[in-house]
Amino acid sequence: MKRRLIYLLCTLTGFVLLTLLIHSPSSRLTGYIINRKDERILIQAETAKDLSSTGGVDTYYELIWFSNPPEPLEVGDKVDVYYDDTKKNYYPRRSTIKSFETYTPKQPNHAKKNEKEVIQTVFEQHKQHPARLFVITSINFNAETNNWTIKLVNVYSNQEKIVSVPDTL
Repeated sequence: MKRRLIYLLCTLTGFVLLTLLIHSPSSRLTGYIINRKDERILIQAETAKDLSSTGGVDTYYELIWFSNPPEPLEVGDKVDVYYDDTKKNYYPRRSTIKSFETYTPKQPNHAKKNEKEVIQTVFEQHKQHPARLFVITSINFNAETNNWTIKLVNVYSNQEKIVSVPDTL
């Protein structure tokens, strides 16, 4: 009787753990889509991580190429992406999207454009290149000048670039 009870408990525990592994995505990334090409999208983390305590850089932006982007996703979208099976030996990493949620683009008072439109403008003007990969570090609207200021940084060289986008339609 005792053996059957132990066997039953072990079986149920294994079943519960297996169910949790199958039905819950293992990772989540919140960030901006900064590139779309050849049936894949590149998403950058919204905020940088500080890896200096482990010998890494003090400003690290997670970047992941997703090979199965749903049609409605486009450059400039801010998203929560749930994924797994990430190939970690690449930078940017590679994965597939399990599920996603999009945010409504922020549009400050008195602005004609929203953040998504500004990000699209920036990356249309400054095409990405594998050796010069820029991520967004900040995006701000100045109502007095009717200009957006976007700070970009090259993830490989830390070169900073400031882009000004007029708030006109």
